[in-house]
Amino acid sequence: MVFLTTLVGALLGTFPMPGTGRAAPVYPISPRPLRMLVEESEFILTASVRFPNGEVSPSDTRFPEIDEALRGLTIPAGVAPERVILEVDQILKGDPGTRAIEQLNSKMVCPAPAEYLVGTRVLAFLDRNKKSTGFKTHALSYGSKTLDEDGLKIYIQRVTEQLAILSMPLNERRANQIEWLVKCAEHPTTCWEGAYELAPAGDFMSEFDEQRGSANAFASGLSEEQRARLYNALLAATSFGPGERCLDELFNQDEDPRLLAWLVSQLRANAGEVERESYGVAWMLIQRIARRDSRREVQELVRAFEQRQTFEFWKKEDARNAPERLRIVRDLLKLY
Repeated sequence: MVFLTTLVGALLGTFPMPGTGRAAPVYPISPRPLRMLVEESEFILTASVRFPNGEVSPSDTRFPEIDEALRGLTIPAGVAPERVILEVDQILKGDPGTRAIEQLNSKMVCPAPAEYLVGTRVLAFLDRNKKSTGFKTHALSYGSKTLDEDGLKIYIQRVTEQLAILSMPLNERRANQIEWLVKCAEHPTTCWEGAYELAPAGDFMSEFDEQRGSANAFASGLSEEQRARLYNALLAATSFGPGERCLDELFNQDEDPRLLAWLVSQLRANAGEVERESYGVAWMLIQRIARRDSRREVQELVRAFEQRQTFEFWKKEDARNAPERLRIVRDLLKLY
């Protein structure tokens, strides 16, 4: 969601700030994977999201123009009223001193704010609001994770482990930290949380990361056994999400044909997407395939696809290029 809202925000310019009528600047923030969230946040807790007492007619926070821009793409379902209550289930770090924490759902689109959907359970990373009473979500959308029960259990385990690492003597932390990142990266639920810190260049948002240099220290410390685990995790993945993109980047110098075959299989599964948009997951796969396959016919098809790309994917004019983009992708897949 972070990538999507950043991209849409960049396309549509500025947006009204809640309650002011003034435009908020469009800009992304430095990514905050789980390790950093655990270190930086004052409070970490799990909670159920509900309406404030007496509120029964919430309004949706989305703008019509954003709904149109996102039409056909995957966006979170649920009701996000302006005000919600986080009913605390479990406290993992700090003590906020209350079991009912009010949070606001901002109408800001980029950078993506924290979004709390009524009826869901969240893992929330919070700070005490120093400018007023109450609490604010740390690092905007990175600091609120809506999860199912299985996902929540996995995240709680990783948070607990990270807190234990932070309590270790400094000379013991590095090896344990790298192993923790590998455990995150090899599980589909937390893949990005670990893989991003090992190869941030695989994620578009790394362009805005002020601390991505730390990845060299982490990746260089991987053992052969750990690299093999990550390699197997990538080949077993069933989607090409942000975490898998980072794992592919980690192995970008590896010439094993299985990696190219895996990318091709993912493109087959996502090929139809190019009729709706030209800068989505399918395009990322096309780029990665072209990086691994230097054949002239592959490179020519990629250039032909690029000539039919447009950022204005919500406009009707883009539909004229959609059939040709799909034909090009099908021609590309015939080469494998």
